[in-house]
Amino acid sequence: MPQMIGSIDTPAYAVDVAVAQSYAYVADYGSGLQVLPIQCPSADVGDNSISPRPFLSIYPNPSRGHALVTYQMLANGPLTASVYDVAGRRVRGLTTGFFRAGTHRLLWDGHDENDLPAPAGTYLVRLATADEIAAIRFVLVR
Repeated sequence: MPQMIGSIDTPAYAVDVAVAQSYAYVADYGSGLQVLPIQCPSADVGDNSISPRPFLSIYPNPSRGHALVTYQMLANGPLTASVYDVAGRRVRGLTTGFFRAGTHRLLWDGHDENDLPAPAGTYLVRLATADEIAAIRFVLVR
């Protein structure tokens, strides 16, 4: 039978969680991505690492439409970048491909996959490489 071995209270409500090594990565509706230390040693999941290290920013935030996502690749490799709403639904893919190590920029025009303006609200921009996952909260106002 499942048994609770620990808990933590986040500022709003959690919309997603991932566990890697000794950290829990919680997407919280009110405060964005939180990186929390796991206090239960048995929750370690080994080598599936999600790192808080990647440089990731979005400007302006909040925005009325266009926003520039700046990120740093720590090594050459594949990258997928997408925008999600707080319910975890993908709103738009920004890029998928092979990128060189270094700083890169992507522009989100505030539109969804059908090229319609996304409604005002809070979104998560999520980047995934072969070694890391990073996310940042973004507010779109209309």
